[in-house]
Amino acid sequence: MQGIVYCAVLLSSLVAAKLDAQPDHRSADSLVKRGHYKQARILLDKQLAANPKDVESMVLLARVDLAYNRVDEATKIVQQAIALQANSVEAHLALAEVYGRNSDDLGVFDKMRVARLIKTETEQAVAIAPNNLDALDALVQFYLQAPGVAGGSTSKANETADKIASLDPARGYLAKGKIALHGNEGENAEALYLKANAADPKSYQVLMQLVSFYMNTKWKSFEKAEKWAAQAVKLESDRVTPYVVLAQIYSSGGQWAQLDELLASSEKLISDNLLPHYIAGRTLAASGKDNARAERYLRLYLTQEPEGEAPVLAGAHWRLGQVLEKEGKKAEAQKELEIALQMKPQLNDQQLREAREDLNRVKRSQT
Repeated sequence: MQGIVYCAVLLSSLVAAKLDAQPDHRSADSLVKRGHYKQARILLDKQLAANPKDVESMVLLARVDLAYNRVDEATKIVQQAIALQANSVEAHLALAEVYGRNSDDLGVFDKMRVARLIKTETEQAVAIAPNNLDALDALVQFYLQAPGVAGGSTSKANETADKIASLDPARGYLAKGKIALHGNEGENAEALYLKANAADPKSYQVLMQLVSFYMNTKWKSFEKAEKWAAQAVKLESDRVTPYVVLAQIYSSGGQWAQLDELLASSEKLISDNLLPHYIAGRTLAASGKDNARAERYLRLYLTQEPEGEAPVLAGAHWRLGQVLEKEGKKAEAQKELEIALQMKPQLNDQQLREAREDLNRVKRSQT
């Protein structure tokens, strides 16, 4: 039932869709769509202080809350938005995502109930605006991921994808590619994503779908993922995701010159989001290829508040502790692991268990 969750991948695909229209990058709407949640919150707080019933700002603020996994806050504000403006497509789509968050932790019957709620809100969005591409794309995703008894249907997903194609060929190819991928038809999905790129070479959404495909374990190709991620950086230089992918590729391959250049560029252009440094540090921590670099990157990540949808600080302290242990800095490692455990609301049960095991091992090694 994991598929009914409107996870970050779906959110990213939905919010990226309008970027090709060259929006005002200073607007709250554009900031949210481009993943600049910290900046967006400042602007949205001002807008809502001036007009507490600004529905568009309310929905955007709910998306900011979701980026920080503040589900209760997002639920409250998006329900208020719908009460004020029942025909807001964005509000209904946001509520569908709110319902899907954390549903993996629910029992079978509750998951079924949540799936139906998501279906209701998504269909409501389509009913309000039958040609809204975001709403249609969300409906395709629902049909693919929900079980049949809750409304899932591959045939309906295909019908909806056909409608998307009639409105926007590139997004139609993307929708059909997702259907192919859902059916484990990797070669067909790849061909469809490439057709989407041919139809709209300057679509950031298409470029990142290609990147995602080539970073998939089953069809992984770092060479191809690097190619499309580099194009995405050129197209949208202030969006962090392609930098993150390239950071993983370069750190995995020990491509230090490329990694240094990439991280310097991302830090200059997106100074309030150090996620590429974290990913590089985590990758190197796991491989042990360069522990000193891993330590440096993780320490830098800990110098500022994480951006929405980025790893929490507790996780960075934990990874740093692991690296310090490998470097033989046992006392420092113990300190970082203890900090991570003190921030336990940020870690799930499995992470807590693993962090405790790491701490106990480090303590034993010092006796």
